[in-house]
Amino acid sequence: MRPLKLQLQAFGPFAGRESLNFGELGHNPLFLICGPTGAGKTSLLDAICFALYGDTSGDEREGTQMRSDHAGPETLTEVQFDFSLGERQLRVHRVPEQERAKRRGEGTTIAKQDATLWDRTGAVEEEEGAVLATGWSGVTGAVENLIGFRSSQFRQVIMLPQGKFRELLLAGSRDREAILETLFQTEIYSRIQEALKHRELTLVRQVKELRQKREILLEQAEAADEGELGGRLEKIVEQIGQRDREVEKLHDLEKQAVERLHQGRAAQERLDAFSRAGEVLKKLEVRASEISRIKEELAHAGRADSLADLFRQLEDARAQYKSLCEDRDRCEKALAGRQKRYEQVVDRLKQLEAGEANRNAQQQTLVELEGYRGKVLSLQAAADDRDRLSKQAKRLSEGFESGNRRLDEWQDRLVHVTESLVTARETAGRTELLAHRTKLLEQQLTQRRELESITASVRGLEEEREALNTLFETAELALRGQAAALASLQSAWVQGQAAVLAGELVEGVPCPVCGSPDHPQPARSMDEVPTKEILEKATESLGNAEQERDRRREKLADCDVRLVAAREKVEGLQRQLEGVAEQAPEILQANLAASRGALEESLEAQANLELQEREAGDLQSKREALVEALAGDEARLNKVKLEHAAAEAAVSEREKGLPHTWRNPAKLEQAISRKRSELDQARQDLKEAQAAHSVETVALAEANSELKSAKKQKKVYRGHLDELQNQWQQRREGETFATDAAYLGALRDDARKRELETSISEYDKALNSARITQANAKAQIKDLQRPDLEELTRLEREARKILDAELKSQASLRKEHEVLEKLYKSLERTGEALNSSERLYAVAGRLSEVANGKNPFRMSFQRFVLTALLDDVLIAATQRLATMSRGRYRLLREREQTDQRSHGGLNLLVEDSYTGKVRPVETLSGGESFQAALGLALGLAEVVQAYSGGVQLSTMFIDEGFGSLDPESLDLAIDTLIGLQQSGRMVGVISHVPELRERIDIRLEVKAGRAGSSAGFVLP
Repeated sequence: MRPLKLQLQAFGPFAGRESLNFGELGHNPLFLICGPTGAGKTSLLDAICFALYGDTSGDEREGTQMRSDHAGPETLTEVQFDFSLGERQLRVHRVPEQERAKRRGEGTTIAKQDATLWDRTGAVEEEEGAVLATGWSGVTGAVENLIGFRSSQFRQVIMLPQGKFRELLLAGSRDREAILETLFQTEIYSRIQEALKHRELTLVRQVKELRQKREILLEQAEAADEGELGGRLEKIVEQIGQRDREVEKLHDLEKQAVERLHQGRAAQERLDAFSRAGEVLKKLEVRASEISRIKEELAHAGRADSLADLFRQLEDARAQYKSLCEDRDRCEKALAGRQKRYEQVVDRLKQLEAGEANRNAQQQTLVELEGYRGKVLSLQAAADDRDRLSKQAKRLSEGFESGNRRLDEWQDRLVHVTESLVTARETAGRTELLAHRTKLLEQQLTQRRELESITASVRGLEEEREALNTLFETAELALRGQAAALASLQSAWVQGQAAVLAGELVEGVPCPVCGSPDHPQPARSMDEVPTKEILEKATESLGNAEQERDRRREKLADCDVRLVAAREKVEGLQRQLEGVAEQAPEILQANLAASRGALEESLEAQANLELQEREAGDLQSKREALVEALAGDEARLNKVKLEHAAAEAAVSEREKGLPHTWRNPAKLEQAISRKRSELDQARQDLKEAQAAHSVETVALAEANSELKSAKKQKKVYRGHLDELQNQWQQRREGETFATDAAYLGALRDDARKRELETSISEYDKALNSARITQANAKAQIKDLQRPDLEELTRLEREARKILDAELKSQASLRKEHEVLEKLYKSLERTGEALNSSERLYAVAGRLSEVANGKNPFRMSFQRFVLTALLDDVLIAATQRLATMSRGRYRLLREREQTDQRSHGGLNLLVEDSYTGKVRPVETLSGGESFQAALGLALGLAEVVQAYSGGVQLSTMFIDEGFGSLDPESLDLAIDTLIGLQQSGRMVGVISHVPELRERIDIRLEVKAGRAGSSAGFVLP
């Protein structure tokens, strides 16, 4: 890091704005920062440290405490620092939280803290550059990543503040380790340590899991080792072969029983078919009388069809006669109506012919009204101009007033938007910090809830395992009890078979076992011999108990696996959560809600910021345009008012000589139109009455003629109807229908006749088919006897039951063989994996132990590397110290570990050539400590820059310490600092020692005054 430019305002003793351009110093300068006590020399270093990290160089004052007492409330405290890192140029700007004057009104308000970091590489002076980070903590984090130091490390290596110059020299082993790790970037060695440790833990977990899995598998198999399990598998294979042969025999017996049952069912079916055929034939013979009735109904319908044409002629004649009677009645009514209408038309014509005088008067009034038309149109044109100008004046007046109101509103709105814009900018500056904090809280809350859930799951799994273990032990005891009971029954059955055979022996007849005709001591059973069914039930119970035991064992093993996984997940979440693992989720939820609310407020402000800025600009533009528009509106309003007064005078002049009633053009036109319509209507009514009289005279004559014709047609058609009725009565009685109702009752439509014919045909076919079926069935039952199906079914079921029991036993053996075989293969794979993991752990575990400090020196791999680097640093530091101490002192690293509880290797010692003894650096005097600390800082910078990839330490600031040196030591120290210019470093020294002012001609002078301090460079 190399300073380029520092600007500060209202900071410490500096009331106004101070700007220091370090480029004025040239390349690699050594300069003195001088001035009276309290003028602000250390405050300049505070400003640099504050700009970078937000705190001061001595870490004794906060940024909010650095506001100048000399500055007025309107002046904002702020610091801006430009610096370079290699080829990159950067700028950081910070404003602490402070009280400032309100922009509007009286009083003060609190300005929030703000910070921004820019990358200005290649940018010109007027440009800010690209934003790298915003927000107080966001900028601090970015600076730490760029420079490579935290604030405390920066003060130990680059900026050595007053009273803390010796911190690097006297730092503890752990603090020194952190500094060296950052400077030499030895994180890779730490990552190697972590990778080895992770590999070790992974292998330990794998070995543990594999051993647990092997024990679980052996426990599930109920075997001590793989050999015992293999022996059990061989025995089960032999038993399966025996079961297969027995099953084959029982299959043949079951097949024979099934065949006999099928034959019996076939015979029974043929006997049942003969019985069903007889029942069907009997039902058909019962329907014979019904079929006779259907045939008679069909014959009646045929005779009725022969009379249909004549009956239709008679019905048509009756309808025609009825129609002629209706025509005569209609003609009589029409004649009466025509006579009445004729008389009305004659009366109407007489009334209209008497109104000729009234029509002439209406014609005279119409001519008078039409004469007013021209005057009314002229008056209306003048009135329209007057009204138009009146409305225009009113509209312009309202617009002018509305514009003035809108101008006031926009002015108020502009003030409000400007104030809101300032607040929005302050709120939007915190977005990145709040987003980062919200994301962290969301992650912690999710992990905490997951931890709570999985912890509850662990408790549940532990309870579940305890319950499953109890059930497994209960099933194991039940299995042993069933096995003992079956063994007892089998023993009793074997012993009882001898007694059964002995009971069938006959004296003199050879024994079926030994062949002897003599039976001196036949066997006797003292207890009841168990039956085969009892043995089968006991065997089945044993198989069920074994299945239940295996099922519960599988559930227990599955529970063990889930419990181990859940516990590991709990441990992992606890490591991730660290300090908040014990914190209640409700507290985390409340913190998250508060952070989200603040973030939403900041995001909303940020999103609206550009809109508010644009709104403020738009309001200002609209206000200016509106002021200009209102001036033009006022001129147009005055012009329209003059034109309206002239139009009002023209209307008054044209109203003279025109009746008030007809001044409205619309009313005049309505009156003219009404008079013309009345006159036209009167003439039209007379014309229509004359035409109606002629029409009604002709219509009355035609009505008389139609009535005479209708009476004549009715009389002629009555004779034709009487002739048809006589002919119909003769034909109907000839077909045996006494009345018209009997004829109509015999009629059937075509669908009904087809239905009757189909019923007769189907009956005949069904009767013939039933007779043939009965004859065939009778031929098939010749010499057949009815079988005993109940007995055949019982024998078939018994054979199937015996076969099913044997198949179940066979399946049980195969299932047991399958389970044990899977367990045996799993044991083989688990054993191989366990041996491989143990071999790997033997190597990786030892490497991890050594790399992570489990060695006689209690030194980790990274610390070992750092000790080697520290040796190089101490060599370079001793060269500087030897010069300043005239060869008396040499810095060494403590190589022996005196405290087994601490990590050694980085503690510092000093060798005194005057006494020949080595002692701790804490025993050096004040001046000696200053020399040693300066030598260490310079040696550290030299070695860091010598290593590729190290942090570039191109700047150093030293605040006091030279006053503790005697004149000769001071000369040696100054010579050492002057020699640094050749190594490419900038060194700034704060001191009151006069010799330094004489030897160093480049100075940064700080002057104190009543209104505040000022600073500037003084060059030779």
